[in-house]
Amino acid sequence: FALGFSVLKNGGFLKDEIAKFVSSSNWELNLDSHHGGYAKVNEELVQFMNAFKKQFNIPLDPVYTAKMFKSVFQLMKDDFFEEGKTILLVHSGGLQGVEGMNERIKNEGWQIEL
Repeated sequence: FALGFSVLKNGGFLKDEIAKFVSSSNWELNLDSHHGGYAKVNEELVQFMNAFKKQFNIPLDPVYTAKMFKSVFQLMKDDFFEEGKTILLVHSGGLQGVEGMNERIKNEGWQIEL
């Protein structure tokens, strides 16, 4: 089973695009992972990123990976995944964007820790 996460606020069209290239039905696209939209963050996401970095010593990027990890953690809390199953998350990088994002949000009073 493959589970994708859209960071687009209005990413519903992606389901049809993916279906064009996939012949099986063992996948799903989560549309609730955008946290405001592409290349946008909110305080809740930044707090999650900083707590994740502190707990696991793994920095997350604010555009894609942090949104995916936060969503998966919520799905685990909601018992979405069958108990005993292995979950594989792919950290796709993007850390070079943290500095720029911190510059964009510096007036908000919260920053992403690296």
